[in-house]
Amino acid sequence: MELEADCDTLENGRSDAIVLRRTLGERISALRRMLKLTQEEFAERTGISVSYLSMIERGQRTPHIATLARVAKELGVSVSQLFDGLEEGDRTMLPLLAYLARALTVPKLTLCSRLPK
Repeated sequence: MELEADCDTLENGRSDAIVLRRTLGERISALRRMLKLTQEEFAERTGISVSYLSMIERGQRTPHIATLARVAKELGVSVSQLFDGLEEGDRTMLPLLAYLARALTVPKLTLCSRLPK
């Protein structure tokens, strides 16, 4: 009985880690796309390979903290903001993405070459 409970705990822990890794990857991907950066451009800026970035974004790899720091810096957020709200599992419009969507939507100014008379 005790062994079964330990296995359940281990299995749930793995499951939670997989969900968090996948959600973190989705967040990184969404933020990168909001900045209109391709995986190639973003990988070059962060010093990681395109294939590794792709695996992170698909939740297949957990990046090292130093890699996360570079990724966060290029995204213009803190490492803690990358994880903010992930445990709730809200994948629709995470609070950080909503904030960034508003912050990055800057009204366009139209410059006129001549002034009205």
